[in-house]
Amino acid sequence: RPTREEALERLATLAGAATPTAFAALGAADADGWLGEVGVASNNAAREDLSRAQFEKRLTRPYFHAKPLDDDQLRCWRAYLDWEEDEGNADRTERLYERCLVTCAAYPEFWCRFALWKGGPSGLGILERGIAFLPHAPDVRLLRATALEAAGDVDAARAVYEDLADRRCPGLLEAILAHARFERRRGSREDVLAIYRAALPKLAPASEAKALVAGALARFQVQVLRDADAARTTLEAAIREAPAIRELWVAYYALEAAATDAGATRRVSALFDAALGENAALAVEDQRALWDLYVEHVEDLGPDVHHLLKVRDAHDAWLRKHPVPV
Repeated sequence: RPTREEALERLATLAGAATPTAFAALGAADADGWLGEVGVASNNAAREDLSRAQFEKRLTRPYFHAKPLDDDQLRCWRAYLDWEEDEGNADRTERLYERCLVTCAAYPEFWCRFALWKGGPSGLGILERGIAFLPHAPDVRLLRATALEAAGDVDAARAVYEDLADRRCPGLLEAILAHARFERRRGSREDVLAIYRAALPKLAPASEAKALVAGALARFQVQVLRDADAARTTLEAAIREAPAIRELWVAYYALEAAATDAGATRRVSALFDAALGENAALAVEDQRALWDLYVEHVEDLGPDVHHLLKVRDAHDAWLRKHPVPV
């Protein structure tokens, strides 16, 4: 083990000092403290280098290529960024993001992630770069709209949504929902209704996307407009068109379960009878989930024990016909 004087001599040489006397003049106590800090910093650097090595050795492509990256490379970049963010060194994190975007420029998730981490005007700048490189990626444009709204530029945010709906991605579920939710936050109730109603005819009949838009419209009608009848009409029309989509039945159940009028129990029973009857269009696994929901509802909110026993008997009969696969 070197003496203090030897250590100071070596440090002076490494630091490029003219003489070691500047270090020696610190005094024994100060020199010991300084050397201790150097040791801690050295150990931390070694630990960081070792931690980075586990990521660096897995990254095999340091350049951009049109060929997609394999899943292991993408997982490694995500984990590496997670680790660097947790380390808390903003400069190193930003440099790693820039490295990542050389390799992963074709992946919107990394542009969006970098922008969210950076935030503010710099984050918007990153999204602009991402849009320039990936002009057809709606994820980057949707996040830009959110960032513009957060920055107070409501008109610019609205223009992004309208551009997506009218020109770039007509019928894109995420864009429809994001646009409607934006207008709801702005208090534009009529605009929300117009967005949903304009979107529904453009979506494929009986598609999951159309069902989800109908469900969102019904939720807006009942929770924001307080118009349960309008929501009921929306869901009934959607179910007639797409009776095999479980989410519509669940949305319809949520509407009727929240009702407090005298006919609510009857409507819930009629709903489940239609969803689970002999001519049910739902897949068996979806029916199984709805049966569980029905039994739970009756146990929690049913009118009396006789109704509960009746539903349990019907459920048992259904289970005998459709046993759970082993």
